[in-house]
Amino acid sequence: MSTTPQAALIALLTHLFNEDELRAFLRGLDGGAALLHRLPTPPASLLLLADQTLDVLDRHGYLDSALFGALAQAFPRRSADIEPVARAYGFPLTLTATSVPPPPVEVPATSPASSPAETWDVFISYAQSDRQSVHTLATNLHELGLRVFLDAWELGLGDVVVHRLDAGLAGSRAGILAISAASVQRPWVQQEYAVLLTRSVELGQRLIPVVIEDAVLPSMLASRLWVDLRGKTGRAYQDELESLARAVRGERRGPPPRRGTLSLP
Repeated sequence: MSTTPQAALIALLTHLFNEDELRAFLRGLDGGAALLHRLPTPPASLLLLADQTLDVLDRHGYLDSALFGALAQAFPRRSADIEPVARAYGFPLTLTATSVPPPPVEVPATSPASSPAETWDVFISYAQSDRQSVHTLATNLHELGLRVFLDAWELGLGDVVVHRLDAGLAGSRAGILAISAASVQRPWVQQEYAVLLTRSVELGQRLIPVVIEDAVLPSMLASRLWVDLRGKTGRAYQDELESLARAVRGERRGPPPRRGTLSLP
């Protein structure tokens, strides 16, 4: 199922902002402060706030190139995320720095009830019995420049585990489900799988199965292209790993460079 422009924009807003930052961004838009009273009062679910923000922007004529220009200026390193959503709404591919003056974004001081927005490239769901191979996978993805949410790296003393996992699931551009005979049976992995699948359908979050040992894939996963790491070592493992990193980034392999000569049979 292809995602709609509306779902893509909601996902983008939840990846770029936390609640306070999204309200501050809207306040910085020309005339945007008048829209704030139409949004849910704080504290609010970030997903609900993003959904209501989209509705308010649409109703009041703010879904235009200036909005995407403001996002591009506020997050110049996230153009790869912003530009596809802008194109989906029919706005130019290239968002130039001169298209709109950047709105001031002044975020209120962080309180214990609100923490800075965090974003990851990928969330990894796995069974603890597979932790050795999965930790190797996560480390390699990290070395390839991806920001990885792995529970062993992101959970700290005093954290409420379910809240931290919720943040990782909601704040990741993609999800990896490490498939093994153990993981498909684990209740906790099944819960994370349900969240990842729902976000994949409703928000366009990429869900990538990574098969690390023989197992029967759940039927909703079996229809997807997956990465097969079973028995892979050396160059074969590296090729699969690089393919996975491209998928997380939303990239395609594409054709080889043109050589200027034909490959005749």
